[in-house]
Amino acid sequence: MRSYYHSELVLALGRSKGEVDWALVYLKESQLVKAVTVELPGRKPVMRYELL
Repeated sequence: MRSYYHSELVLALGRSKGEVDWALVYLKESQLVKAVTVELPGRKPVMRYELL
């Protein structure tokens, strides 16, 4: 299954960063989304999200 970066979700959904943050917190707590930390070269670690 495909996973998404936070910025991809913001752009695809047309919502603010804050709205997406709250939605992801809710979905993670409800165990509907899996969050994985990914290390990218030359950047700080970021989260990728995948539906369960």
